[in-house]
This record gives sequence, structure tokens and C-alpha cells, in this order.
Amino acid sequence: MEKITVSDIANIRTIADLRLNASGSKAVFTVVSPDVKKNDYCWNLWMLDTESKKVRQMTHLGKDSSFVWDDDSTLLLHTERKPEDTPEKIAEKSVFYRLNTDGGEAYEAFSVDCNVSDIYPAGKGKYVLKVLVDRNLPDWKTVDKEICEEEKDYHIFDEVPFWGNGRGYISGKRHTLFLFDEAEKKMERITDPYADVASVRIRDGKILYTACTWKDLISVYDEAYLYDIDAKETRTLIGKDCLHITAAAIWKDG
Repeated sequence: MEKITVSDIANIRTIADLRLNASGSKAVFTVVSPDVKKNDYCWNLWMLDTESKKVRQMTHLGKDSSFVWDDDSTLLLHTERKPEDTPEKIAEKSVFYRLNTDGGEAYEAFSVDCNVSDIYPAGKGKYVLKVLVDRNLPDWKTVDKEICEEEKDYHIFDEVPFWGNGRGYISGKRHTLFLFDEAEKKMERITDPYADVASVRIRDGKILYTACTWKDLISVYDEAYLYDIDAKETRTLIGKDCLHITAAAIWKDG
């Protein structure tokens, strides 16, 4: 048996995040491969035609690790970049591109001035954005650039815990849900400012999400809520200090 070499490891490719379109005719997945020169990984999208069984590569830039189906033949890709003339690590901009799986280049669909970690199509040109909000950061649009630069040199710890495994510093940070209207370019917060959202499911104009709402000291319990997009109303399904919830799903209509 031959010894495993660095070259062998560099040639390993793994598959992640397999997603079927609504009709089940296409499956898109991410292929992750090591980039030895950059000491990093490359993420590219591939597609399987479930009828012909043919597989082809969709993207080649090595940066496409996040995507959702926008409709039965269109993907919505997510990349992040900082606006020009803004301090590093202070201002975030999330840019989304559309890519037709039948052919053509990806083109910019829309962008938002925040750090979006996940996006969920909600129908009628609306999207639910899971945004990492950091209340410790100043508003880079309204304060002096030098003040923003100073903010990079320290962290504020006023909550316990202040560190999360795999997340880094979490004091003052929450995953928050916003409803984004693409036509009107408007974002509306739909969760409590102190709620840290975990799982999200959307069906028939309803958003089911789980969250841990806490201030100063984190709770060991989670809550479950149902938000009606049209009515703009939130209903509590499971309240505080009751259960630890790892996942939730909408089983039947209503």
C-alpha cells in the first residue's frame, strides 16, 4: 500500500449542499476542492440532470458556496463584498446573482448593506434574509471613518458567553430575520432584536423559525414562532423556558 502524500490530499474533492429544484428535474450541489497555492478551498457549483443523468460544472470562480433555487430553472447565488471607501471589517455588503441553469452567465440581481448569512425565497418577489447583526459596531454611514477604524482594535464583552465555538465573538451579535422586497428594495425586521435565530422554514406565506432570545446571560432554552407575511403577525408556538429545540418543520398546511 502506497503512502498518502500531500498531492493525494490536494486532489480530494468533496460534495456538499445538494439541492433539488421544485420539479425534481435538476439537482445542484457544491464541489469543494483544496487550493494549495492559496492555502484555501475552492467552491464551485455542479448540476445533475436527473433524467439524462448528465453532470456539468456551473461555476468556475471557486467562490460559490451559498445558493438557493429562485425558481425551477434559476439559482440565486450569494457573495459578499465591502462597499468602496468603507473601513475593513466594519461595513458589509451582500450581493446576490441570478444564474439560469439552462445556460448563460450569472448577473447581479440585488444587494443589501448588511451581512447576510442565509436567504430564503418567500414568493411574490420577497425573500427572508438571516442577517448577522452586531450592535457593537457603529453605523459606518453616519460616523467618522477614523472612529470606525478604531473599532477594529477591540471587542466589547457585556454578555455571557462572549464566545461561541465555530462563531468566534458572539457578545452583542444576533442572527436576525428581515423580510426583503426586491421590487421596493425595502427590508423589514420581523424578529426581536435580542432573538438569535437558528432554523427557518417557509411555506404558503408562513415563516416558521426557532430562536433563543436572551440578554446579558444566554438561555439554554429556545422558542418557536410562526410569522404570517401578509398579516405581518407573529404567533408564539413554543414560549421561553420550556424546550431546547434543534429543528422545526411545517408538516401540514395550517
